[in-house]
Amino acid sequence: MKYTLVIILIAALVFSCKKEDNEIDGVMYQYIPRKCNFVFAKHAYLKEHGPFPGIERTYTLEHMQDYAFKDGEMQEAAIDLKAENYIMAVNTSNINSGTIYWYFNPYFLDNPLSEEYFDARDISMENQLKRYFQNGSGGSGGSSYSSANLKSIEYRLNEVKNLRIFSTNSLFGEDSATALNAYFQIYSVSHAFIFDANKQLIAPKIEGWSIGKYLSIRPFASELLYLRFKSLPPELPVDTRMVVEMELANGDVLRDTSSMVRLLP
Repeated sequence: MKYTLVIILIAALVFSCKKEDNEIDGVMYQYIPRKCNFVFAKHAYLKEHGPFPGIERTYTLEHMQDYAFKDGEMQEAAIDLKAENYIMAVNTSNINSGTIYWYFNPYFLDNPLSEEYFDARDISMENQLKRYFQNGSGGSGGSSYSSANLKSIEYRLNEVKNLRIFSTNSLFGEDSATALNAYFQIYSVSHAFIFDANKQLIAPKIEGWSIGKYLSIRPFASELLYLRFKSLPPELPVDTRMVVEMELANGDVLRDTSSMVRLLP
């Protein structure tokens, strides 16, 4: 009986320490590790006015595709976005687009995915994340789940070696086979932190960085990387799809093509 009581007390002590370690101002932080098995090219836009300015992602019903009834059949419809406010969202995950739909569906943001989809935790990276958020850092911009007393923060386990952006229709006078990296700049990353190749958390003021400068720090992938045009494409208005190609340090090359977007002047 005494032995059982001792075990119960030890277990309670361990649990309370773990809870306190992950609790900040009454909110429990959950850190979610994922390898980069997939990359997704998504559309977003910069909302500059209203009560909640910032990045708004475009939500759709099925695998992020928009459809319209036209000419007697369902056809994909382009999302209309002003080019000056257009944001390309580069999303990485270990799960496919069918499952990742839960990330983007605005009705289910308070429902974290099952732990069966998590990869092995990196304790060193998580300890740095704990210090980072305890210091009051960490912007928004992630698709991580939040509720009144739970905040789930995603981090990635793969280093990015190269990143290239393409358009299926001509932009800036370039054809579909030419990378458009020179015409994009970094706007932000989810929660404003990056891990470098040494797994050291850094929080640089990244807005305005070129893609080349971003790659020079040999970053680990972010849950979400937001890109913005440096200047407006002369072809506006134009219907196109954006293509992202991400090469990882382990040699894997991930690629995705977005749904149709109509870029407006």
